[in-house]
Amino acid sequence: TPQERERVRGWSRAPLGDVVLGFTAMALTAIAFVITGKEILGAAHNVPNGQNVLTYQGDVLGVIHPVFRYFYVLAIIMVFFGTMYALWEVYSRTTYESLSAVSEKVQTAGIRTTRTVVYAYILLVGAALVLSGADLVALITPANIVGGTLACGIYGLGLLVLERRAFPAALRTRPAARVLVAVSSV
Repeated sequence: TPQERERVRGWSRAPLGDVVLGFTAMALTAIAFVITGKEILGAAHNVPNGQNVLTYQGDVLGVIHPVFRYFYVLAIIMVFFGTMYALWEVYSRTTYESLSAVSEKVQTAGIRTTRTVVYAYILLVGAALVLSGADLVALITPANIVGGTLACGIYGLGLLVLERRAFPAALRTRPAARVLVAVSSV
């Protein structure tokens, strides 16, 4: 009904606001770190590399006030804990939701089976990477490119296809939003 459609559109405002505010905060933080990093670290010729990827970045906040360096260390620890939690919980959910949409076998097996496979994969691949002694930057760079940039583009384009197949025209996003999703995905 028209009332239900309006209600559904109303509920879409909350995640839209969350995404806009989250990415705005992330962009402002990244811009601030780039500018201050260039000025502070560049002047001292401290370029993050090898095992010093995070060390020099803490110096940026330490210039403002020494206590901020401890906040930076705490923030990095929290990021690592968040990443470790994501490896186990979020990745298994994302894998299940993505694959169950296109595979009845995965859907029938359920989240527990998917979680077991994802946990085994993370454990084996993670142990192999740690034992390989490879450089941290060499390990992270391909993962960021494939897992971040490329995957977001694929998901964005996939959402457009899924929306077209699964939703009636009345419940689809507006054309301007679809164009923005397509452009940002590409």
